[in-house]
Amino acid sequence: MLTMKTAVVLTALLSSALADPKVVQMEVERRPSTQRMAQLSKRDDVANVTLSNAIFDGLYFVNVTIGRPPQMVQLQLDTGSSDIWFFGPGSCSSSSQCRGGEYDPSESDTVEIIGRGDFFIRYGTPGSRVEGDYILDSLSIANVTVQNLTMAYATRARAVTTGIMGIGFPENEAIVALGGDPYPNIMDLLVEQDLINTRTYSLYLNDLDSKYGTILFGGYDRARFTGPLRTLPIQPESDGVIRSMTVAWTSLAITDGDDTTRITSGSFAEAALLDSGSTMSLIPDELFEEIVDRFDVITDSQGLGFASCETLEDDDLTLDFGFGGEDGLTIRAPMRQFSLPVWDITGDPLEFTNGERVCQLGLMPQSALGLPIILGDTFLRGAYVVYDLDNQQISMAQIVYNAVDSDIVEITEEDNIGEGPVITGVSVTQTATGAPAPGYEPTSTGSVSESESDDDDDEDAGIPSAQVPGLLKSIGVTGISMLAGMALFALR
Repeated sequence: MLTMKTAVVLTALLSSALADPKVVQMEVERRPSTQRMAQLSKRDDVANVTLSNAIFDGLYFVNVTIGRPPQMVQLQLDTGSSDIWFFGPGSCSSSSQCRGGEYDPSESDTVEIIGRGDFFIRYGTPGSRVEGDYILDSLSIANVTVQNLTMAYATRARAVTTGIMGIGFPENEAIVALGGDPYPNIMDLLVEQDLINTRTYSLYLNDLDSKYGTILFGGYDRARFTGPLRTLPIQPESDGVIRSMTVAWTSLAITDGDDTTRITSGSFAEAALLDSGSTMSLIPDELFEEIVDRFDVITDSQGLGFASCETLEDDDLTLDFGFGGEDGLTIRAPMRQFSLPVWDITGDPLEFTNGERVCQLGLMPQSALGLPIILGDTFLRGAYVVYDLDNQQISMAQIVYNAVDSDIVEITEEDNIGEGPVITGVSVTQTATGAPAPGYEPTSTGSVSESESDDDDDEDAGIPSAQVPGLLKSIGVTGISMLAGMALFALR
């Protein structure tokens, strides 16, 4: 049995398989105050596995087993990176927290170590660093087993919360940033080993307060979105290479009932990373300030915003994100999906001095962490998103929350996923993710430098804490900025 720190709640749901289409399905469950490990099942050609959510961190997990005999670990699913790694014995500093268990290569009969000390990665999380060994071993999800998969186990990890299941492009693998060649990752081998037909997956994170969501590898579910599924090209970086799940974001508006106010100019066009590994969304500073002013948000020195839950959870409020220009698509994300409840250090709801509950705004100014624009989970909970690595495209539609029915479509090479032509009217270049070198470490409050200690007694090393002076009953919010810091795309 894996053990977790008490601040984290991980739950799991036994999912039943649908008959026929060749699709690997992962389900998301949210349930505070319970803990249960995932169960795995398979019937015919559809495999189902559980993604579980840590309600306090807002992280989405999948339970997998590695090697033979199987060793279970819990990994965060991350569209913003491309490597699978997990903690190895003795790898964790206190700042890593080591949630999700460890993998011991000496206990696997099927492991082959192919690169001692060759794995090294940093993420957008301030101070993050992982070092380890590359291995070949099997990985099983829902009794679907991928053989001879290149992964890594950490021999040293710092300022990371869990192991990661990166499902991005091979060009974004850590070894490429160090001058090596890309290797076939899990998306490649799922296809090569005939478990799915195409390197595609669809993401449905569902409502912030609901239990269930799904990720389907090799398919999408027509019952979980409404309106047309429209397609955008993934945008390249400055060298012309496509490495990240970046699209052209071209407008932002605020809708309050029947009143819609656009807060971007007509020429606005930015590269935005659609990243399931980021609990928050990072937006340009001027847009953040517009939202802060409109909703009476108070901010701290780290860029974290706090407001009355009642204000942010108004059912008539949406943030309307436009993509691809005038002929593109719009996702109306309910403001309540950007409202993250806050607890004090005793576990009680935090309140302002007037008695109103405190919620954290699920947005941050881009400058706070010095990272690119990221539309993370707070945005993704408003959209149904299909990632197509083969055609280098992303399709989106308006989500249907808490869908009961299911209508899964298997994606084949011949399929045109979206309706209508690909939206190509606006092109942008992602420059920020390509800039940092492998040794880059963002300058941010709470970052850990090479000279700082990994002393196991330092429980909060590398993890900043937030305080909102003067307006709260309680002194600050221990660990709340972990929500802001978990930007899990690889820095190069």
